[in-house]
Amino acid sequence: MHHKLQTVYVIYALAAGNPKREALVQRRCDATGIAATRASHLTIRLVKLLLRPADKTVYQYAAALRYAALKKITVNDLASALEQGGGIAKFAERFWQKASKLSSDAADDSEDNDDASDEASGSGKHRRSKRRPYDPSGEAVPEVEWNTKARAVYAEATNGDRVKQVSEKGPDGHWVVIKARLLS
Repeated sequence: MHHKLQTVYVIYALAAGNPKREALVQRRCDATGIAATRASHLTIRLVKLLLRPADKTVYQYAAALRYAALKKITVNDLASALEQGGGIAKFAERFWQKASKLSSDAADDSEDNDDASDEASGSGKHRRSKRRPYDPSGEAVPEVEWNTKARAVYAEATNGDRVKQVSEKGPDGHWVVIKARLLS
C-alpha cells in the first residue's frame, strides 16, 4: 500500500497549486460521482479517485499525504519514509496532532487579540499582532466555488485554452467564480 500511496503523492505534488491540474482532478471526480465540498482537500479527492478505499481510511491516507508534504518528503522517498516512520497510521496521527496544535494556537491568538483590543481602545496605539509560524499544510491556494455556468465553460476548455474568470468573495469569506469565458 505504501507504493500505491507514493503514486498518489506524485500526482498530488504535480497538481497542488496548479489550477489546471486541480480542475482536471475535479472534473474526473465529478465524472465518477465523487462529491466536492469545501472540506474536500485535494488529497482527499485524489485518494477517493485513485485508491477508492473504505470511507474511514480515505482521511487517514489523505492525512499521511499531507504530513509527507508538510515534512517535504520527496516523492521518490515516500514509501521508504512510511516504512521507517511507522506506516500510514503514524503519519496520519502526526498530521492530526500538528493540525490540532495549529488550530488551538490560532484560537489562543484570537483570544489574545481580543484582550489587546480591549486594552488598546482609546489609546491611539496600534495593537501588536502575533504571527503564526509558516505552515505549508494550510496551502496558500484559496477555496473556490463555481457557479454552474462558469463550471460548464471551464469543463469545455481543452488543454492550452485560456479561461478568463471573474470571482468575488462571498460573505462567508470563500471565493465564488461568478463568470467565466474562453479566450481565443
